[in-house]
Amino acid sequence: MFSLRLFQALGIAVILALPALFITTNVRVAFQSQTIYNYAIDAFDAPERTGVERAELVKGMAGLIDYFESDDDLITTEIIVNGISEPLFTEREAIHFRDVRDLLQRTYFVQTVAIVIMLGILAAAAVAAARGRPDLAAIVFRRIRQTAVWTVVAIIGIGLFAALGGFDFLFLQFHLLSFSNDLWQGTADDRMIQLFPQMFFLQGTLLIGFAAIVEMGVAWAGATVSLRGLEPSKAPEDGG
Repeated sequence: MFSLRLFQALGIAVILALPALFITTNVRVAFQSQTIYNYAIDAFDAPERTGVERAELVKGMAGLIDYFESDDDLITTEIIVNGISEPLFTEREAIHFRDVRDLLQRTYFVQTVAIVIMLGILAAAAVAAARGRPDLAAIVFRRIRQTAVWTVVAIIGIGLFAALGGFDFLFLQFHLLSFSNDLWQGTADDRMIQLFPQMFFLQGTLLIGFAAIVEMGVAWAGATVSLRGLEPSKAPEDGG
């Protein structure tokens, strides 16, 4: 049941599952956080840009959060503008947000799969250690430490590239790969552009990356403590 080859395979699975777990979790938290949306309203002067009162924009953002968690076809949230109720977004914008919602649902599926995989890997490591094979469990924890370091290096590299002027390229490529239409290319008169300027996405991306760096630090520390707990057993090299 417990073989070196199996745990080497589990170690490889860590390389994919651990970054996917943290990044998708951070994306989910960000898209479900009213605080993040309120920041977009205040930091980029959305009331002035849209001509809509802040309270109505906050209400509209809450409706967008609810929509992202729903199975509704299109977002139907309405706000009051100059005493008249009207849709928060145009039909074109609403269709784009449906595409965003579908992309988020796929992201959340990846999160669920990553959670299951990581829990399974950690459970296998715990059982192996309990049954007298701490050498196999150590393979998993070494791979977690390696993955944490590699991921932090990658995030810092991408973050520096984005912060130093490469975000326009990354932003464009992400949208071309993620969406099959050009509805994301709004104009300055569209509320989705007024509410979510490109600088907001740069800041949000950097925040998600920073959170992942912190989480990888915690994972590295946890794996280090676990490895020390397995001593003095000597784990076989797994090529990593």
